[in-house]
Amino acid sequence: MIKLSRLAALAAPVLFATAAFAEDPKLPAQGDTFTAFGHSGDWYVFTDVSRGSCLVEKTDASGNVVQIGLTEDNKHAYIAVYALIPEDLRGKREKLTVEVAGQTHTGRLWPWQRHKSDAYSGGYLLADSFDLFAQSEEVTEIIAFPKEEIEVTISLDGSAEAIEMAKECIAAQSS
Repeated sequence: MIKLSRLAALAAPVLFATAAFAEDPKLPAQGDTFTAFGHSGDWYVFTDVSRGSCLVEKTDASGNVVQIGLTEDNKHAYIAVYALIPEDLRGKREKLTVEVAGQTHTGRLWPWQRHKSDAYSGGYLLADSFDLFAQSEEVTEIIAFPKEEIEVTISLDGSAEAIEMAKECIAAQSS
């Protein structure tokens, strides 16, 4: 299921959690070098040569992106969702909520550090392992602007198989 909708801010309340996002230097950063490792269904597996790790990535029909990988210290898995932001809303004050498997985190947007990054904004959620993301059906991101919201829901169908390939990729980086 892929859903992108612009809603009036009053129509759907934004969830607020106590945890906040910040740009995390443990996640892939601008300047990291990526190479293709393989693909599994709609998911692509990339090697982050700069960090010696791997991540999986899927793009929906609307151009929104979901990534799943490990933090630089390999202690946490993360899921990051980057939504295409309409040009008239770029640069405006925004709040973000990411929800997967009942876990919700709200905070500020984190810019995408890759090609066409000015068109994307998003955030991430950390977990102890890949299991939470592999067992989930979808991830939802809500970006709240002063007068409207953008809600993106991306199916995680096939993520379990893609994560297994990412684990193979990570093991190959260690050897």
